[in-house]
Amino acid sequence: MTRSARVSMLVLVLTLISSLASAHAQPESASTPGTATAPTQRWVFEPGVGESSAAVADGVVYVSGSDGVGGSVFALDAATGTEIWRAELIPPNSVMDSSPVVANSVVYIGNGSGYVHALDAATGEERWAFRTGDAVLSSPIVVDGTVYSGSNDGNLYAIDAGSGAERWRLETGGPVWSTPAVADGVVYIAGRDGSLYAADAATGTARWQFTTRAPIESSPAVESGVVYVGSDDGSLYAIDATTGSERWAFATGAPVRSSPAVAEGAVYVGSDDGSVYAIDAETGMERWAFATGDEVAASPAVADGIVYIGSLDDSVYALDAETGEERWRLATGSGVFRSPVVADGVVYTGFGILYAIAIGG
Repeated sequence: MTRSARVSMLVLVLTLISSLASAHAQPESASTPGTATAPTQRWVFEPGVGESSAAVADGVVYVSGSDGVGGSVFALDAATGTEIWRAELIPPNSVMDSSPVVANSVVYIGNGSGYVHALDAATGEERWAFRTGDAVLSSPIVVDGTVYSGSNDGNLYAIDAGSGAERWRLETGGPVWSTPAVADGVVYIAGRDGSLYAADAATGTARWQFTTRAPIESSPAVESGVVYVGSDDGSLYAIDATTGSERWAFATGAPVRSSPAVAEGAVYVGSDDGSVYAIDAETGMERWAFATGDEVAASPAVADGIVYIGSLDDSVYALDAETGEERWRLATGSGVFRSPVVADGVVYTGFGILYAIAIGG
């Protein structure tokens, strides 16, 4: 499903969300016999439609969503889900796919109006807003006082985290939906032109460009001198971080929009073929594959030997990282676009409704 098609479903999804919330629907859960206790719902919150993930810092959950007209950022008490504040982003726009990031008591996030916003983490008050040339679907990251974010105008921007002033920009060949990654003084970004770019993080000077056979929505992950990224051509790529040369490519059965996670020598990623894959980080050989009931566009989170991931089959899965065995599954009532975030024994994920799922037993 294309991003534009998903946005066109907004009114229908919001209606479904309202119905679920009014009924105080409790997600059904299922545990595999002989494994850990089934998860329990701690709380739910309705931020509205959006594909962004939550961010958790100092006992507060930050999440964004849209009511179909404008977009807002919410700060919630992590223990109870109680709203602390909300900030309506100006100018309003219904596209809220950028995920918030928190650094030095500031929340950074992009929106469909083409801005990267900096909000006070305690109050939601806007500190600054940086305007790009088009919608910001990319999620920002903050490294050493610099905010890095892509834009649909085809640029990767480096922005001063304190002042909101532009430091530099790198032009790519198309819209940038993915989230940048920074390692060893180099920033990596993928674009809808099908290329992965490496640039000097301080100056924006281009280092190299690696081109796949289709657009890239997946965000790069960097580990031990290798950059891993998926492509709509159906493959997950391992690319030498220094030279930009391909080390290996692993083919799935459909586009790889999910962003990879690397842990304990394995790369975990979802595919639109409906499967979650564990791939040996060194060799590119498959370790295991787990089939869900629909496309896996969300990205995995790995914690304490468990892979957490959502699927458009209306479920969140917990899989054994070593074997791929299902530990438990939780039915959410709607397809899961938001990539899970794990913090303090709780998984935060969902679509339209944000679920806080206690996994500590």
